[in-house]
Amino acid sequence: MATKQTTVERFSVVSAKPFTEVVRAIEAQVGHPDLKQFYEAIREAADDQDLQRVVNDAVGPSDLMEFMRVKQGEVYLCPWFSPVPTLKQSESMQEET
Repeated sequence: MATKQTTVERFSVVSAKPFTEVVRAIEAQVGHPDLKQFYEAIREAADDQDLQRVVNDAVGPSDLMEFMRVKQGEVYLCPWFSPVPTLKQSESMQEET
């Protein structure tokens, strides 16, 4: 299995403002697209330029986009979550075997 190294930047904010106000200010800089519409637009993109337009329309002023927000520990409460990792074959993999 190939691996890919990803660089992540982290930043800290120190402010005298209330926490909720700081969070709102940061959230205002991040795009929050309707993911169903976003993925539909990606599927409908005819070419690279179309795809770039879809993404550019979805990001916020900071060029960041939120794909998912999960409350801490919430995943463990979901009925579909399995604490034991499992491997599943996609249909295309099953066809090859």
